Amino acid sequence: MFNGARVVGPAVAGILVARIGRRLVLLRQCGELYRRNYWFVVMKVHSPARALMASPLEHIMEGFRFVNRTAPIRALLMLLGLVSLVGMPYVVLMPIFRRQDFCTVVRGDWAS
Repeated sequence: MFNGARVVGPAVAGILVARIGRRLVLLRQCGELYRRNYWFVVMKVHSPARALMASPLEHIMEGFRFVNRTAPIRALLMLLGLVSLVGMPYVVLMPIFRRQDFCTVVRGDWAS
């Protein structure tokens, strides 16, 4: 969902900016963030108290051990790492490549 949102979100935002303008899109986004933060503030979460507190390094090592012994989690994290390594730079640089291609077509110097 995270990677899908990073691809679909800017496209939807671009359509909304073209249709209703930057100010209304920004105002709507501010309203959504305010609403979400309000509910985070008023939410009451009851969690049981922990008996023993281990060091953060021990927690991190336990997480690595869990991933190492759980094949589906390991596969998902490797897939996420691969997509982040290969796909995310493309998504970030896509507008730059598109602008360069568009400017090349408009100027007419396709051979260069």
